[in-house]
Amino acid sequence: MKLSLEYLNSRHAYWKERIGEAGIWESGKFGPVTIVIRPDCKSYNGLFIRKYLESGGKRNLVDRIFIYNKVEDFDPGFLDNILVHEMIHQYIIQNKLKDRGPHGPLFRGFMQRINAAFGEELKIRISDRNPGVADKPKEKKRHLLLVMHLHTGFSFCSVINPNRIVMFEQMVKRNSEVWRVKEHYWAYSDDTLFNDYSRCTRSLHGIKKPSAEMEVFCREHGVVSAGCSPKNAK
Repeated sequence: MKLSLEYLNSRHAYWKERIGEAGIWESGKFGPVTIVIRPDCKSYNGLFIRKYLESGGKRNLVDRIFIYNKVEDFDPGFLDNILVHEMIHQYIIQNKLKDRGPHGPLFRGFMQRINAAFGEELKIRISDRNPGVADKPKEKKRHLLLVMHLHTGFSFCSVINPNRIVMFEQMVKRNSEVWRVKEHYWAYSDDTLFNDYSRCTRSLHGIKKPSAEMEVFCREHGVVSAGCSPKNAK
């Protein structure tokens, strides 16, 4: 199908009500939004933007959803996924809900509930590719250090500069008795969740989780072993 503003506005109204009826959001809490069709963009399929625009000497706050026209014929299901993805951003921002980053836990919570409720119709993802568009290079891998089973019962997943790996290997071994580290792993992930965390440079820090939850966390966020065997720090 070919893109049209009439179609996009009708689908926006449709999903606003359908998802509201499912109890996932309140349809009456959506504010005005302008949907805009733009030419192809290498980085995005869609985008929600809030900014001030000058008009008649006045500054007006305007919310817009951009849908980027990448192919001659869009798959309707894929187009719904893009639109609802941007509607989640719209709902969070217009209602001043706090989240940790653009695709933080709150966004992911909405996404997972919508996918669970409309599994036959919607499969929203953080990033996706329109059927028929040539495959793009994968996002740059984020290098991670997993330090497991600390004496506190917590573990850490830390973003690390690859140039610091040797230094951290030495640091973990040197402090194994202090930290009581059972083992640590080098890993990586393409998940944009890790964009919101600064890299370790001179000290160990990161995402702290109870050790019992770390396996589930890694599975949810695509944390993959870098191909190295677990390093016993003791």
